[in-house]
Amino acid sequence: MISFECDYNNGACQQVMDNLVRHNGAKPTPYGFDEFSNRAKQRIREACGLPDAQIFFLTGGTQTNATTIDSMLYQVCRHYEIPLYIDGARLGYGLMAEDTDVTLPYLARHCDVFYIGGTKIGALCGEAVVFTNMKAHKHFFSIQKQHGAVIAKGALIGLQFDALFTDNLYFRLSEQGIRTAMRMKEIFKRKGFTFYIDSPTNQQFVVMGNEEAERLSRKVGFTRFGQTDHHHTICRFVTSWATTNEEIDELEELL
Repeated sequence: MISFECDYNNGACQQVMDNLVRHNGAKPTPYGFDEFSNRAKQRIREACGLPDAQIFFLTGGTQTNATTIDSMLYQVCRHYEIPLYIDGARLGYGLMAEDTDVTLPYLARHCDVFYIGGTKIGALCGEAVVFTNMKAHKHFFSIQKQHGAVIAKGALIGLQFDALFTDNLYFRLSEQGIRTAMRMKEIFKRKGFTFYIDSPTNQQFVVMGNEEAERLSRKVGFTRFGQTDHHHTICRFVTSWATTNEEIDELEELL
């Protein structure tokens, strides 16, 4: 069975695994205060065009949202001026979508804090929170610990982001997810399917007859997102950095 259920059921890209293996014998400082994490943070600052950005590594998106928002609510959103926070779980796919005019430096200049998702784009796990136009809460690390969002072997995440932000790997992986999604989209169009929304990203929402959706589900993993009426299902197909052209070819044959 080929899977288009989600973009986080893959392992890690080879470059990330190589970096982890290469430094497996190191004895880094715990809790993310190590040379690898520091190097990864510097690479992210350079990619954002913000040399003074504060960056923290967390393990997952839910932890990241809860911890970051909680830290901004300890100051009552700077007395009601409410900072702009962007969930970046699929940030790379959004940045590499066709016809987008948003870049990472642009995003970094126009919001107060965002995170760069690694879990769904080439990493085993990990997200990088970037504080841009505002300072992180002075006790942000303690807030991380209160949320169970700090791991002792912090270099595990630092090494992954070090690899992802070397030689534009993060963006190249994201582009692969978009490229295969656009191929998929064209195939569905040629086969006469309609779309619930016109998505330029790695998630495509296809309207299928219930019987067709049931038949396809025996060979292809996807998500039933809802129904347009009693006879048609909204089916979500998601590509990722790991989706291959061969998998798209197989989907076309099954359709």
